[in-house]
Formats: sequence, structure tokens, C-alpha cells
Amino acid sequence: MRLQVIIVALLLLPAPLAGCTGEEEVVPAGCTDARANNYDGTAIDDDGSCDFDTDDDGVADWLEVLGCTDETAFNYQSGATEEDGSCDYDYDNDGVLDADEVPGCMDSTANNYAATATDDDGSCDYD
Repeated sequence: MRLQVIIVALLLLPAPLAGCTGEEEVVPAGCTDARANNYDGTAIDDDGSCDFDTDDDGVADWLEVLGCTDETAFNYQSGATEEDGSCDYDYDNDGVLDADEVPGCMDSTANNYAATATDDDGSCDYD
């Protein structure tokens, strides 16, 4: 009888231990958001690494560099990837940025000559 108990125990003991190797199952981690630039279809665990391009300009948001992206602007920034509205221009090529122009009469013989004017606005009065 004792031998039978030992044999039964030896036959039943391996069943609960089957498949137990002592190693934990590795769950693939990565970006699980299909809208992200770096979506990983094999990832099961989202590791927070998703990169997005919300403005669809081909540059991930975290890599965006704000600045003036207009090559015709006085302060063009070649490294900028995202326009921030900071561009300055000098459309009349008088050496004064348009934002700094002071309109007025620039003819010193006129009655209303404005010494601080940088942009002649055609308002000169000669009466």
C-alpha cells in the first residue's frame, strides 16, 4: 500500500508543475497607439514611448523647433521646423524692418516734415 501511495504521488506531482520553468513571461513593450509615428503592432504593454505629429508636417512634436520658417524674412531660421509668427520683413528694402517703420513726411522742405519718419507716406504739405 505504501508503495502504491508513493507511485500515485510521483505520478500526480509533476502535473501541477508542468510548464513551470522559473522564468516569467516577457510581455512585449512599446507604443500601442496606432495613431503614433512609432506604433508597434507587436507591443502589448504601452511603455509611454509614443511619438505624435499632431500638425502632420513630418516632424514628431517633441522634435519641433519654433521659429521663422519663411526664407524671404529678415530673421529666417534655417533650423526651425514650426512657424511661430516671429518673421520680420523689410519689403521696401530701406534697411528698416516693416514693424519698425515710422510713416510720415520725409521731405525737409515740407511744412509737416517729420524727422523721425522712416517711410514716406505721401502726406507732405507745402502750403
